[in-house]
Amino acid sequence: MPTLFNQKSCEMTPEQALALENRFVELKNEGKSVEEIAGILGVGKELVEAWDLAFEEAIKNSQKIDSLPLKMFPKSLNFSLRGVDGKFKGLFGKIQIFFDIILEKTPNQYYSSEEQDFDFSIKQFVIEDFQDIHHIHIKDIPVDTQWIFLTGENGYGKTTLLQALTIGLFGESDENKDLLNLYKPIPECSKIGIEYKNKKESQINNLLGSSFKRLQSVAVYGASRLQIQAKESRNQITDKSTTTYSIFNNDGILLNIELEMLFLKLEQNPRFEKIKQVFLNLVPDLHDIIVENREVFYIEKDTEGNTYEKMPFEKLASGYRSILAMMGDMMIRLYKEHPNETDPKDLAGIVIIDELDLHLHPKWQRELPMLLSNAFPKIQFIASTHSVIPFLGAPKNSVFIKVNRSRETGITAQKLDIDVTNLSPNLILTSPIFGMETIRSINSESVHDVRLEDTFDELEKNNKLQEYWDNFEASDEDFPDDLFEEAQKGKG
Repeated sequence: MPTLFNQKSCEMTPEQALALENRFVELKNEGKSVEEIAGILGVGKELVEAWDLAFEEAIKNSQKIDSLPLKMFPKSLNFSLRGVDGKFKGLFGKIQIFFDIILEKTPNQYYSSEEQDFDFSIKQFVIEDFQDIHHIHIKDIPVDTQWIFLTGENGYGKTTLLQALTIGLFGESDENKDLLNLYKPIPECSKIGIEYKNKKESQINNLLGSSFKRLQSVAVYGASRLQIQAKESRNQITDKSTTTYSIFNNDGILLNIELEMLFLKLEQNPRFEKIKQVFLNLVPDLHDIIVENREVFYIEKDTEGNTYEKMPFEKLASGYRSILAMMGDMMIRLYKEHPNETDPKDLAGIVIIDELDLHLHPKWQRELPMLLSNAFPKIQFIASTHSVIPFLGAPKNSVFIKVNRSRETGITAQKLDIDVTNLSPNLILTSPIFGMETIRSINSESVHDVRLEDTFDELEKNNKLQEYWDNFEASDEDFPDDLFEEAQKGKG
């Protein structure tokens, strides 16, 4: 849907934009066409068409509010979504039209086939002139979508898009830190808008406009998530452990779930066993989590169920630490928003994760989406990944967004309607999700030498058959007569 603020209008000063918008209303009331107005004002036709849509929508909405016909509006009407002083003025100020134009509320009844219900889930979003994003509008996300995956090459803008979504949900500041201008001042025309399902209502967050409601049930994680809060600072959230810090910085500190578990254990709080079971389910190689001498220890097991010696968190593999620390931090934050809940399955919210596959073996990458879905069935996950493997475990109603970038268009994004349920990694890699032209090894000299078996076991079996056949051909032996006799009997 067109927006009043495209790239061309963004380059204008507020005074210039306001003057042009007021002149547009005068010409509109004189009966001029879009083409005539564009010629008179010396601006692009697309900009005038966007103004025209906004004008007609404003008139329609104002008639609902005040029952005023079009002819009653004065020609000197102050037509501006954002006046020189940065505030809404005139007709548009009264009806707060900005995101009524860009984001029209969509019904909550838009489900995919499974019809799972979430308290909070993103339905659509618009981002304009934020960092290297000129314009992105992703819509028609089913409200029962539990996983939204972002793909794209390195440096193409996945993290930037996640940062924009974070701001759109949580707000432009976190513990007095300005998130919008963290890297460089953003232009006045920057916009971030998100429509999300807020329990039974549909909430539209217009960050720089008139409508915003911070989503408290949110947790956000950047690519660095191995460092947890020091034990002595359990009751202190430092600057590096705020809700949004890690998505904007690479030295974030996660809240210490071990300290929480220690106190829960001492208090005999039933949450301890629930959290422990979540961790054992998420990390299949964990046999048990115990508390001894006010310390938390982890006991691993091998594939046969044999257990190893207990060890502290710091001695665990980085993949284990990444998942335990991140999900522990998430549960701490969401328990604060749901103080009456005991079971993590009842925690609701939206969780953003950059580089979901980081530190994880492919086998675990495949299992993780479903493991998290089962552990936290009321949470929507938005995750970027460079790996195809997590898609092999993606729930059926997952949404895939491909992020691209060019010098001319900046960062762009496209929602892809692709069902990956029955696709092999090869097909997913060469689909628009990853866009690889070929999956052949760069050392492969001929396409005829490429092996197409589904598994390595099948490849080895075929190799043995080929070896047997080659040896047979090289020998002087003939086919055994009894082989043909048995074949004839079979036909008879």
